[in-house]
Amino acid sequence: MSTRCQVQVIESQEGEAYKITLYHHYAGEPSDMIPIIKKAYEMSGKQWKSERAGKAASFLCAADPGVFEPEEGHILHGDIEYYYRIHLEGIWQVEIFEPKEGFGDNSGEEDLVLHTPKRPLNEFTEEEDKYPSVAALYEIGKVLSDPLPTIEYLSHLWKHQKHEEIARQKLIDYLKATDPAAAMDLWVEQDKDQAM
Repeated sequence: MSTRCQVQVIESQEGEAYKITLYHHYAGEPSDMIPIIKKAYEMSGKQWKSERAGKAASFLCAADPGVFEPEEGHILHGDIEYYYRIHLEGIWQVEIFEPKEGFGDNSGEEDLVLHTPKRPLNEFTEEEDKYPSVAALYEIGKVLSDPLPTIEYLSHLWKHQKHEEIARQKLIDYLKATDPAAAMDLWVEQDKDQAM
């Protein structure tokens, strides 16, 4: 089955947000989408055109012709596995969401969970986008461990042990954006582990 996603392009001018939403029919994983978004940003010339929602949406369509489909509104599709927001702030800022369990055709933005906190497009690396969502690992960890999962526990869930440092940093970034108190607890725990 295809991995579908939606991409919302957001232009902010004088306190007003202008948005365009696109549907992407397949290859919606970050490892596929981030290179497409980077290609669109390069095509924009990184000038004033890159900060207009309509222009940015057209560059996205040009970067992956025949796969993107502009939407009339902003309703979420029940079959998506990822939802991207691109904030047109100089260099594009990207944040990635995943649907919660039970997500369907009547779901809204409150039914999405953060996958990757908002950050500049140039900070995404090829290497990290190949690996599973820290948000997903964190949610699994919350169910399987009490109290909150430790960095070590999540690192064991990580598919590739050699990428433990990436796992730790992604987890901390995720927690800073969603649960600052838990992030602080994990930093303290990490300091204790390193002191031993």
